[in-house]
Formats: sequence, structure tokens, C-alpha cells
Amino acid sequence: MSWLNHSLSAGNTHGHGIHSPKLFDFVQYVIDSPYPYYDYRLLERYRQILLADNTILSITDYGTGVSGDRSVKSIAATSLATARQAQLVYRLVDYTHADNILELGTSLALTTAYMSRARKKTHITTVEGCEQIAARANKTLKDLKCDNVSLKIGNINDILEEVVQEMPKIDILYIDANHTSQAMQRYFSLCLPKMHDDTVVIVDDIYWSEDMTYGWRQICEHQSVTTAFNLYHCGWLFLDKHLPKKQYKLRIPHRFY
Repeated sequence: MSWLNHSLSAGNTHGHGIHSPKLFDFVQYVIDSPYPYYDYRLLERYRQILLADNTILSITDYGTGVSGDRSVKSIAATSLATARQAQLVYRLVDYTHADNILELGTSLALTTAYMSRARKKTHITTVEGCEQIAARANKTLKDLKCDNVSLKIGNINDILEEVVQEMPKIDILYIDANHTSQAMQRYFSLCLPKMHDDTVVIVDDIYWSEDMTYGWRQICEHQSVTTAFNLYHCGWLFLDKHLPKKQYKLRIPHRFY
């Protein structure tokens, strides 16, 4: 029902109704861009490798609270961002020329690889709680030659403050871990001192639960947030003080490369 409500109330992705020139250009070149970057095929071929990997991992999942043995292909089938979603983040990194990215929740590192290959000068710090998933993520990054990624292993709740202190700034914050409104807001607050006007914050799975949706709505009202884009599968937050205090619902184009 939430998807139907979103589809009926969301605007198109061509920027119509968006009066800020900065946001209009952003929608045109990031969300609505039809250009198929050459990395897409390589990365989507690797998705198929993950989806066929029968290796069994012992999982400790701090995000969902579900632990036990699972195959890599099972994790890939349920946890990876879709091609459309991952390519959207690729274009975001390319467009913003982000120097420093913090990703909370590495999983099998396919989205991490998308961000890494979008801009080789970008440095990505990614945090994964489960040691065995982190080991498979490291293989993904090695196979795809993602040399600009530092993978930190540990419970995000325990190590995030130290990780943030080590970063000079945060240009993109990607929150995809510990799916509760309380965790989301805590992560945002801890990272805020290293964020700036041009920072973009991605919050994944904003309709995961009523609690996550509530947390998303609360964080949109934070005094540091100006504009928010609700893309259904995730939300994007902008901190630029020159942007309007406004929320937009947008649909992502159905393109596959």
C-alpha cells in the first residue's frame, strides 16, 4: 500500500515543479540521467557472481536482529540494492565529485563498488558489523579493483564515533544499517559535525517499517536539513542553507543497463 500511495502522489523525475536551479539540475543529471556509464555492465556481471555463490556464512546481523547461517547468494538476493538504485548512487558520486563518503552497512559491497568506481579520487569508509560478510565484501572490492575503500569491521553503535572523528569531512553519508528510527537519528547526529552545505545524506529503506518511516519524517524536520527527496526505497537529504525547506516525492525512471 505504501508503494501505491507513493506512486500516486510522487512527481515525475524531470524536475517539473522544482524551482531551485541547483535541485533542478540535480534531478536532471542524477535522477533522470539516461546515460549508461560503462561501469554498469561490469558491476552487474559481478552481481550475477554473487547471486550464484553458494558459500555459507555465519551471520551476525545487527541491523535486522536476525542471525544464523546463510549463503552468499541468499544474502545477495535479499540485501543488495537493485541495479536501478545502485546506478543512482553511482551518478550521485560522479555528479557531486564527493571526496569523502561514509557508508554504514557494507553488506556484500556491490553498492560500495558502484560508488568506488564512479570516482577513483573519492575515499570511501564503509562499516560492516559481521566479520564473515566483511570478508566476502573485501573479496568483492578486490575483484573489482576498488582500491579507494577502507572497510571497518565492528558494531556501528560501538565504533561510529571513532570512525567519524578520523574523517576530515563527510560529503556523502549512506545509512543502510540497524533499521530503527532511533539508530538512524543517532547516526545522523554523530556525523553532523563533519557534514557541510554540500553534503547529501542517503537513508535506505525508509518504508522498512512504521518506525523507519516515522524516523524518516522526523529527520526531515531536523533544523540542519533543508530539502528532502523521497524516492520510496530510500530518502535523500540536503543540508544547503540556500535551498528551500521542502520535501519532494519522486519516481526513479525504469531504466536497466
